[in-house]
Amino acid sequence: MSTRYTTSHRAPFTSHWSKSSHDSLAHALDNAWRKYKRDYSIGEITSERKVIVSSEALAQAFTEMDNLAREQPTRRPYELAEQVIREMGQGTEMVEVS
Repeated sequence: MSTRYTTSHRAPFTSHWSKSSHDSLAHALDNAWRKYKRDYSIGEITSERKVIVSSEALAQAFTEMDNLAREQPTRRPYELAEQVIREMGQGTEMVEVS
């Protein structure tokens, strides 16, 4: 069985938190960033009840994805997410890989 990543999010002006499941960390980050761009509140990315990317680290990742999107507007968001994850894993503790 492959690892699943779960994001928690809340639509604007609602009190209900929802979750979505993804087959890769990059897909989860891409989905969270797209929702963030639509003013959703984003919780954290988890896998098997373990926090993989905290809400604070997500804020940093979203800033980096915004910067990359401005610098390279033709790249797909999924590719930006993959790059940010690679950078997060190099010398930082933002992503906890099990």
